[in-house]
Amino acid sequence: MKKITILLIVLIGLFLWANAQISDTFIVTPNDVMFKQNEGYDEIRINECSLTGDVGNPQLPVKIISYVLPYNSTVTSIEINSVAQQKLSGNYYIYPAQPPRRLGGSESPPFVEPNPEIYGSSAPVNVLCYFYTLK
Repeated sequence: MKKITILLIVLIGLFLWANAQISDTFIVTPNDVMFKQNEGYDEIRINECSLTGDVGNPQLPVKIISYVLPYNSTVTSIEINSVAQQKLSGNYYIYPAQPPRRLGGSESPPFVEPNPEIYGSSAPVNVLCYFYTLK
């Protein structure tokens, strides 16, 4: 009886391990989006988000999510279950990302003007939040 119980536990464990998945959700509501004026530009901030850093391109919020996976595991797919968009009313002139500042009281690098290729485009900027499942 003891051997059968151990065998069942091992089989259930293997089944669960083989079908393990990680899922996560990140939701942004309009109340989470904050705007600030900076030198004639609009800065957009979202709690728990970092900012993009391509110097001269629009500085936009980005959420980076990391997972710790078991040793020797393989991600076989990423599923995006839903995408929701909501258009913000108004027009915004987004602050361009700047070079990082050095610590220790050294002088800040000079201001980098907006990238004319992006800022001169009439294409809208879409900021999307994805809901996905790792399998």
